[in-house]
Amino acid sequence: MKKILWLIAVSVILLSNTAKAQSYCIPQYPNTFFEHIVNVNFGTINNSTFSTGYTDYSFLTNTVDPGASVPIVVTGGAWTTFFYYVAVWIDWNDNGDFNDPGEYYLLGNNQSQAGNYPIPGTINVPNNAKAGTTRMRVVLMSGQAPTDPCVPMTIVGEIEDYGIIVTEKGMNDIGIVSLDSLTENCPGNTDVYATIRNFGQNQVSSASVNWTVNGIAQTPFNFSGTLDTTGGAGSTDAQVNLGSLNLVQGNIYDIRAWTSNPNGVADTLNDNDTVYDQTAAAISGSFTIGGVGADFPDLASAANALNTYGLCGPANFTINPGTYSGAVELSDIEGASQSHQIIIDGLDASSVKLTHDGTTQSSTILFSGADWVTLRNVTIETTKTQTGAQGIRLFNASDHNSVIDCIIKMPSVSGNWCVGIASSTLDDNPGAQGENADYFRVEGCTISGGTEGLHL
Repeated sequence: MKKILWLIAVSVILLSNTAKAQSYCIPQYPNTFFEHIVNVNFGTINNSTFSTGYTDYSFLTNTVDPGASVPIVVTGGAWTTFFYYVAVWIDWNDNGDFNDPGEYYLLGNNQSQAGNYPIPGTINVPNNAKAGTTRMRVVLMSGQAPTDPCVPMTIVGEIEDYGIIVTEKGMNDIGIVSLDSLTENCPGNTDVYATIRNFGQNQVSSASVNWTVNGIAQTPFNFSGTLDTTGGAGSTDAQVNLGSLNLVQGNIYDIRAWTSNPNGVADTLNDNDTVYDQTAAAISGSFTIGGVGADFPDLASAANALNTYGLCGPANFTINPGTYSGAVELSDIEGASQSHQIIIDGLDASSVKLTHDGTTQSSTILFSGADWVTLRNVTIETTKTQTGAQGIRLFNASDHNSVIDCIIKMPSVSGNWCVGIASSTLDDNPGAQGENADYFRVEGCTISGGTEGLHL
């Protein structure tokens, strides 16, 4: 009788474990021919795969701490310029589904780029994530953002599952979430703020926040107050002023900050203690380009500074007479807005020429996510004679831009598609459609050569 009862108990345990293992929905295999997952990089998970529909890689695991922010990169592959999105679900409460609040992360899309395209994101681990091993699901879906972790068979894309190990929360555990107010600061003194958080099971009434600038130790900040635990009546976070930093135009400042001594004792978990960031003085005011004593030798250098440092106010660039060779790219410039616009002015289009042969990009000037830029009184020349040459290319939601009183010269080559100004998702295809430009203004320009003046 004891043997029979023991067998029954074992059977019940096995059935219970089997039910837990099978509780996640199994996606039906989608069509992976056109778009699929190429690689998932998340902590210790770095898995390159072929298109296989649905695959359970839950034996591959990454360990995360409650409250941590962990970067993830999912690389997708597309046979041609199809649009696809990537989303991630993680079962943080380990209840066998992905339906609870805070378990869904939409990483982004491939901007209609063919071939392999990395899509980065950040996974913010909830403070109350259940300790132990749970499941992560990565879904790549064609044409629309995934909203269903159990993808129906009619959808084109791919699904992969992975394992996530959540650590135990410590008793006294304080960490730093972010360094704040490090962008859009003009040269001079600026305050450096940090957001600290109680990740532990005890309330925190005191802690130290240490920081360095370019490796040089600064005066620590000693926190005193109350940081509640997750689910408590008070706040788990506090923003603190670490001190001031004197920003000099053109210098880069590497900042490291870390917490220690919660409640006057050793921190029980250290993975969430430290953050790194970088800052520099943003750009504002009037500048000259080209010639002796100019602020920048050419427009490409000025554009690189804007892309790197961003804006803290309106910026005006005057280009001195001359011919400037090479490609120019204006990307998503931080701080650009209706009140912080960029004006690039050659004063006389007949005396300022920007020319490029198409070796690094098919356009002489590329707007790649740049907003609120006005380009006026310059000659823009593209000497590339192959199909796809463009004088100006607008890409990646470049909005509120203007081209005024410019001369655009394109090569006239029979049978090749060359466009003066194009809105295109592809470097060598002026007609590749996408969300590339809104509120674009062209006024008083002369466009010669090529097969089309405008293709928007």
